[in-house]
Amino acid sequence: MSNLEKVETEMSRGRFGRALRHLAEANVQQRSQRRLSYRVLTARILQLTGNNEKAESLARTGLRSTGRTRATDARCLNVLAVAAFEHGQFKRSLGFFQRARSAAADAHDVEQTCRILL
Repeated sequence: MSNLEKVETEMSRGRFGRALRHLAEANVQQRSQRRLSYRVLTARILQLTGNNEKAESLARTGLRSTGRTRATDARCLNVLAVAAFEHGQFKRSLGFFQRARSAAADAHDVEQTCRILL
């Protein structure tokens, strides 16, 4: 089982601490292109565990990274949208959600598009 499969399994079981450990192990082993995907996933897990500050930081870094794609942009923007909402910044949150939905649709990422619309 790959590290990514381990991460997804642990996330589906609500074991976010274990998922973060698997991500940390995998992040060290990956080249820069793949590392961005792991960092974006780390941001999502950190947000789910209440660490919005670190999640926002990783998401902003992801949006400035070389090798980013519309799919990684959508995931980063989704993290920023949820964080803004939790800070009571509803108009800003809506803007991030709209940009995230557009990026996910451009990337043909149906799962992410649905998550954003929810």
